[in-house]
Amino acid sequence: MTFEDLPPGWDALPLTDHDLAGDVLDLFVSARDREVGCVFFLLCDERARLRQPLAVRLDPSDRERQGDQGDEAEVLVTRLDGLLGSEAAGAASLIMAVARPGYSAINDVDRRWHEAVIDLTRRRSVPLLGTYVVTHQDVVRLPDPLPPARTA
Repeated sequence: MTFEDLPPGWDALPLTDHDLAGDVLDLFVSARDREVGCVFFLLCDERARLRQPLAVRLDPSDRERQGDQGDEAEVLVTRLDGLLGSEAAGAASLIMAVARPGYSAINDVDRRWHEAVIDLTRRRSVPLLGTYVVTHQDVVRLPDPLPPARTA
């Protein structure tokens, strides 16, 4: 996947196509974001069309206080929770990407990010269109979440 594969008028297309979403992430996630690491969100409208890209990083003092990447995921997703609660965001659906250096093989930290955003989107009833890992080499999509367990 690469942003060079984007079709004309891509910005009016729904990001439900996984290849298109990966290409859009490749366009928006900079080389610096991939090098230093960040979490990237594509806030989408009710038709899954891109409304607003959003890159989020913790500052160094947050990293020192949190201790590990799993805690960092919780902090950033909590911040996003506040944003999704605001009318200004207007996100009816979203895509999350973990941008980081290294190989694109999915690791435990990527899984923690994925779990955190699944929990958030379920709490907010906002469809999660996909979670991706973006590196210098590739854009990889994580599996769709299982449906929530039914309660008796």
